[in-house]
Amino acid sequence: MRRRAVPVPRVAWVPAGAVALLMVAGALWWAGPGLVGSPSAAEATPPVTAAVERASLTSRVRLNGQLGYGAATPLGPTAGMITALPASGLVIETGRQVYEVDGAPVVLFRGQRPFWRELATGAVDGEDVRQLEQNSQDKMSGMTSGMQLPPGFKMPF
Repeated sequence: MRRRAVPVPRVAWVPAGAVALLMVAGALWWAGPGLVGSPSAAEATPPVTAAVERASLTSRVRLNGQLGYGAATPLGPTAGMITALPASGLVIETGRQVYEVDGAPVVLFRGQRPFWRELATGAVDGEDVRQLEQNSQDKMSGMTSGMQLPPGFKMPF
């Protein structure tokens, strides 16, 4: 014997749809705000900030040693006034200013002879010119170390 299906009136579908809609809304509410268009956790968290400090980066190396270049030689009388001296304990490298006379720098060079004349383009070669060229070459070799330059290459300055 077969049972006959009882037709369900259309009016009964309305409450069933309302119950289903309420269940979906409750599930979305329970699942949390992340599913319903609210900002994500990354957007809701304020950015991390830090104060910017301006400082100098320095590095120092202390080495013990004794500097000895022979007996001290006093400087002869020169025209001009010494206008600047280096700070006490300052290490002066070749090619750097040692002191200043009348506002003009006096630079440290290696060599046996002092510069006794003003050097300019076209100066007659002498020991002072050779020393200047050697000091310039030493300084440039330190600056260009690591560069792939052809053998015998000379800088244009």
